[in-house]
Amino acid sequence: MRQGKSPTEAASLALRKIAKYYPKYNGGLVVVNKQGEFGLVELQPMVGNSSSILFVIPALKE
Repeated sequence: MRQGKSPTEAASLALRKIAKYYPKYNGGLVVVNKQGEFGLVELQPMVGNSSSILFVIPALKE
């Protein structure tokens, strides 16, 4: 992940960038790094031009 970010942080950052250009975007991302850690972030459009993160599942470490 860029700049040492966790998969969850990377997914959240990517979705914020997508929402900036596509405010009506409704979807999510699953990100997995080389160590098998994963993160999931879903974006749900709100009323108006803003978007919010609906939920985040943090990366798991064994």
